[in-house]
Amino acid sequence: MSVYKAIYDKLIKLSKIRAQHGPYRYLVRNWSGSGDANLAADILGTDFYRSELSPLPAPIQNFKRFVVIAPHQDDETIGTGGLMIKAHAAGAKIDIINMTDGAPRASLKYAATAEEAMAIRDAESHEVARQVGAVVHHIGISNTALKVEESHIAKLKDLIAELKPEVILTPWILDQPAVHRLCNVALGVALKRLPKISAEIWGYQVHNNLLPNLYLDITDVMEKKIELIKIFKSQNHFSQRYDHIARGMAIWNGRLLPSTEEKYYEVYTTLPAPEFIGLMQKFYTKAPFQTFTGYKNALQGALPWLKVLNEA
Repeated sequence: MSVYKAIYDKLIKLSKIRAQHGPYRYLVRNWSGSGDANLAADILGTDFYRSELSPLPAPIQNFKRFVVIAPHQDDETIGTGGLMIKAHAAGAKIDIINMTDGAPRASLKYAATAEEAMAIRDAESHEVARQVGAVVHHIGISNTALKVEESHIAKLKDLIAELKPEVILTPWILDQPAVHRLCNVALGVALKRLPKISAEIWGYQVHNNLLPNLYLDITDVMEKKIELIKIFKSQNHFSQRYDHIARGMAIWNGRLLPSTEEKYYEVYTTLPAPEFIGLMQKFYTKAPFQTFTGYKNALQGALPWLKVLNEA
């Protein structure tokens, strides 16, 4: 327990409020000395920090332009479906950026060819977007080769510059699988090329426990969110029941906001762009082989851009 206690003591520092940035910022500069993203994710999973956190309501009513980064077609709905529903109802503009092409990495039963599989996932993504009034954009990184080209970074940068989002939602930096982390690397490099970007970065849940400083009560739209996730039949019927997992995750998040009612929440870690990049420099660039362990293509795809991300 001594190792966990030492890292826990460091994590406690995150619960200090940064008054100069607003009531939902955490001090992150001394987060961890290890640089091991997987270890940090494991520590967060122990929930040691729970007694030290009081996440605040996500002020989505204050924003009118949201961009959602989706490594795969369905991540955006699992992680931010409730937010998209509520933001759309409030009249906000939502853009979804699909980072990878959705190509299958293994044999599949829902399509005869890889091309057909990609077309199915794309159609599912567009249907979800239609129902929340969003526009879908494509970066086109191969989901199998995972090679990030200069053209991908440039397209992402240009999109962000054009869309002028107030909030960029992306998987939390410690989220698995490694493809999600690779897409965050691409986002980080794009943001470094936009030094005047003022958008907040909201890390969302897909396959992770995160360190939340914002919550969104989605109780009133939970069933609609489940309906949206079910649109991805290619994944729910032939991979995992993400609709079921997302419901459980939204229930589990309620532990942070004790109530006798049956409530559902999405949670987010919100940071200014420079601190988001700083955390990736801490974890991703310090120990890339641990960060992308088990995903050779993701590691090879990330390495050239980690050097760029780490440049002053």
